[in-house]
Amino acid sequence: MNQTFLTDNTMQQHTETNKINKLQIYRSNQRVTEKRPGFQSFQSFNFSYSYREGRDGLKALRVFNDDFVEHNTRIPLHPHVNYEILSVVLEGEMSHEDNFGNNILVQADEVKCMSAGKGLYHGGTCYHSTNFLQIWIEPNVRDTEPVIAKMTFNESERIGKWQLQVSPNQADGVLHIKQSIYAYRGNFKQGERVTFEELPSVDVFLFPLKGAFQIYDQLVDKRDSAEFTTQNGFEIEILQDADLWLMAQPNTKNENKTN
Repeated sequence: MNQTFLTDNTMQQHTETNKINKLQIYRSNQRVTEKRPGFQSFQSFNFSYSYREGRDGLKALRVFNDDFVEHNTRIPLHPHVNYEILSVVLEGEMSHEDNFGNNILVQADEVKCMSAGKGLYHGGTCYHSTNFLQIWIEPNVRDTEPVIAKMTFNESERIGKWQLQVSPNQADGVLHIKQSIYAYRGNFKQGERVTFEELPSVDVFLFPLKGAFQIYDQLVDKRDSAEFTTQNGFEIEILQDADLWLMAQPNTKNENKTN
């Protein structure tokens, strides 16, 4: 991969207008790997029996797992309580079944949101080899009635821009969660300079599903994560055609309220 780095002058301009703080690059090979029959999980934060100091999550974002499931693998019924859980299907498909009688199929370019609230049991089957992100978020209200929702997000609508997929605001018309976290996905071409100015003053978790980018003088490659705080948005340079997943949590007292 050819790497092109920003000049010092350009970097100085970015520092003045798009300042970021506490930048941490967490490499893909630093993630904990969990394996069991038909299943492999790469975990950015502490999960299950794994523990790494300082990796308990990013504020309300507690779990970010990159999961691979072999075809015809059954995920048995298991409980969840008081978490907002996103399943972002990247390849393949998976069913969802629960003790409330819901039975849905989630396919590539679809996201399922499970608001566990006061508790539910769910499971499912991956009928094909499937890769999905499993994301757990602590809610800002507890013991609510469980809710299951899914939505399709067309790839054509995120080419060269950020596509909002998850929001605390029902008026946004995307998947709704009970926490002030926004999730975006975007597809960008090599050489593009990509800005994010949708929300001021946020804590950011930025994860390249494919490709690579540079933020200041740091290379962020496929399945690495960049974690930082910004007061006025940020800018990155795409080094290789990229499919990016971004989670932003407002870090000011004036953050938007959940509707």
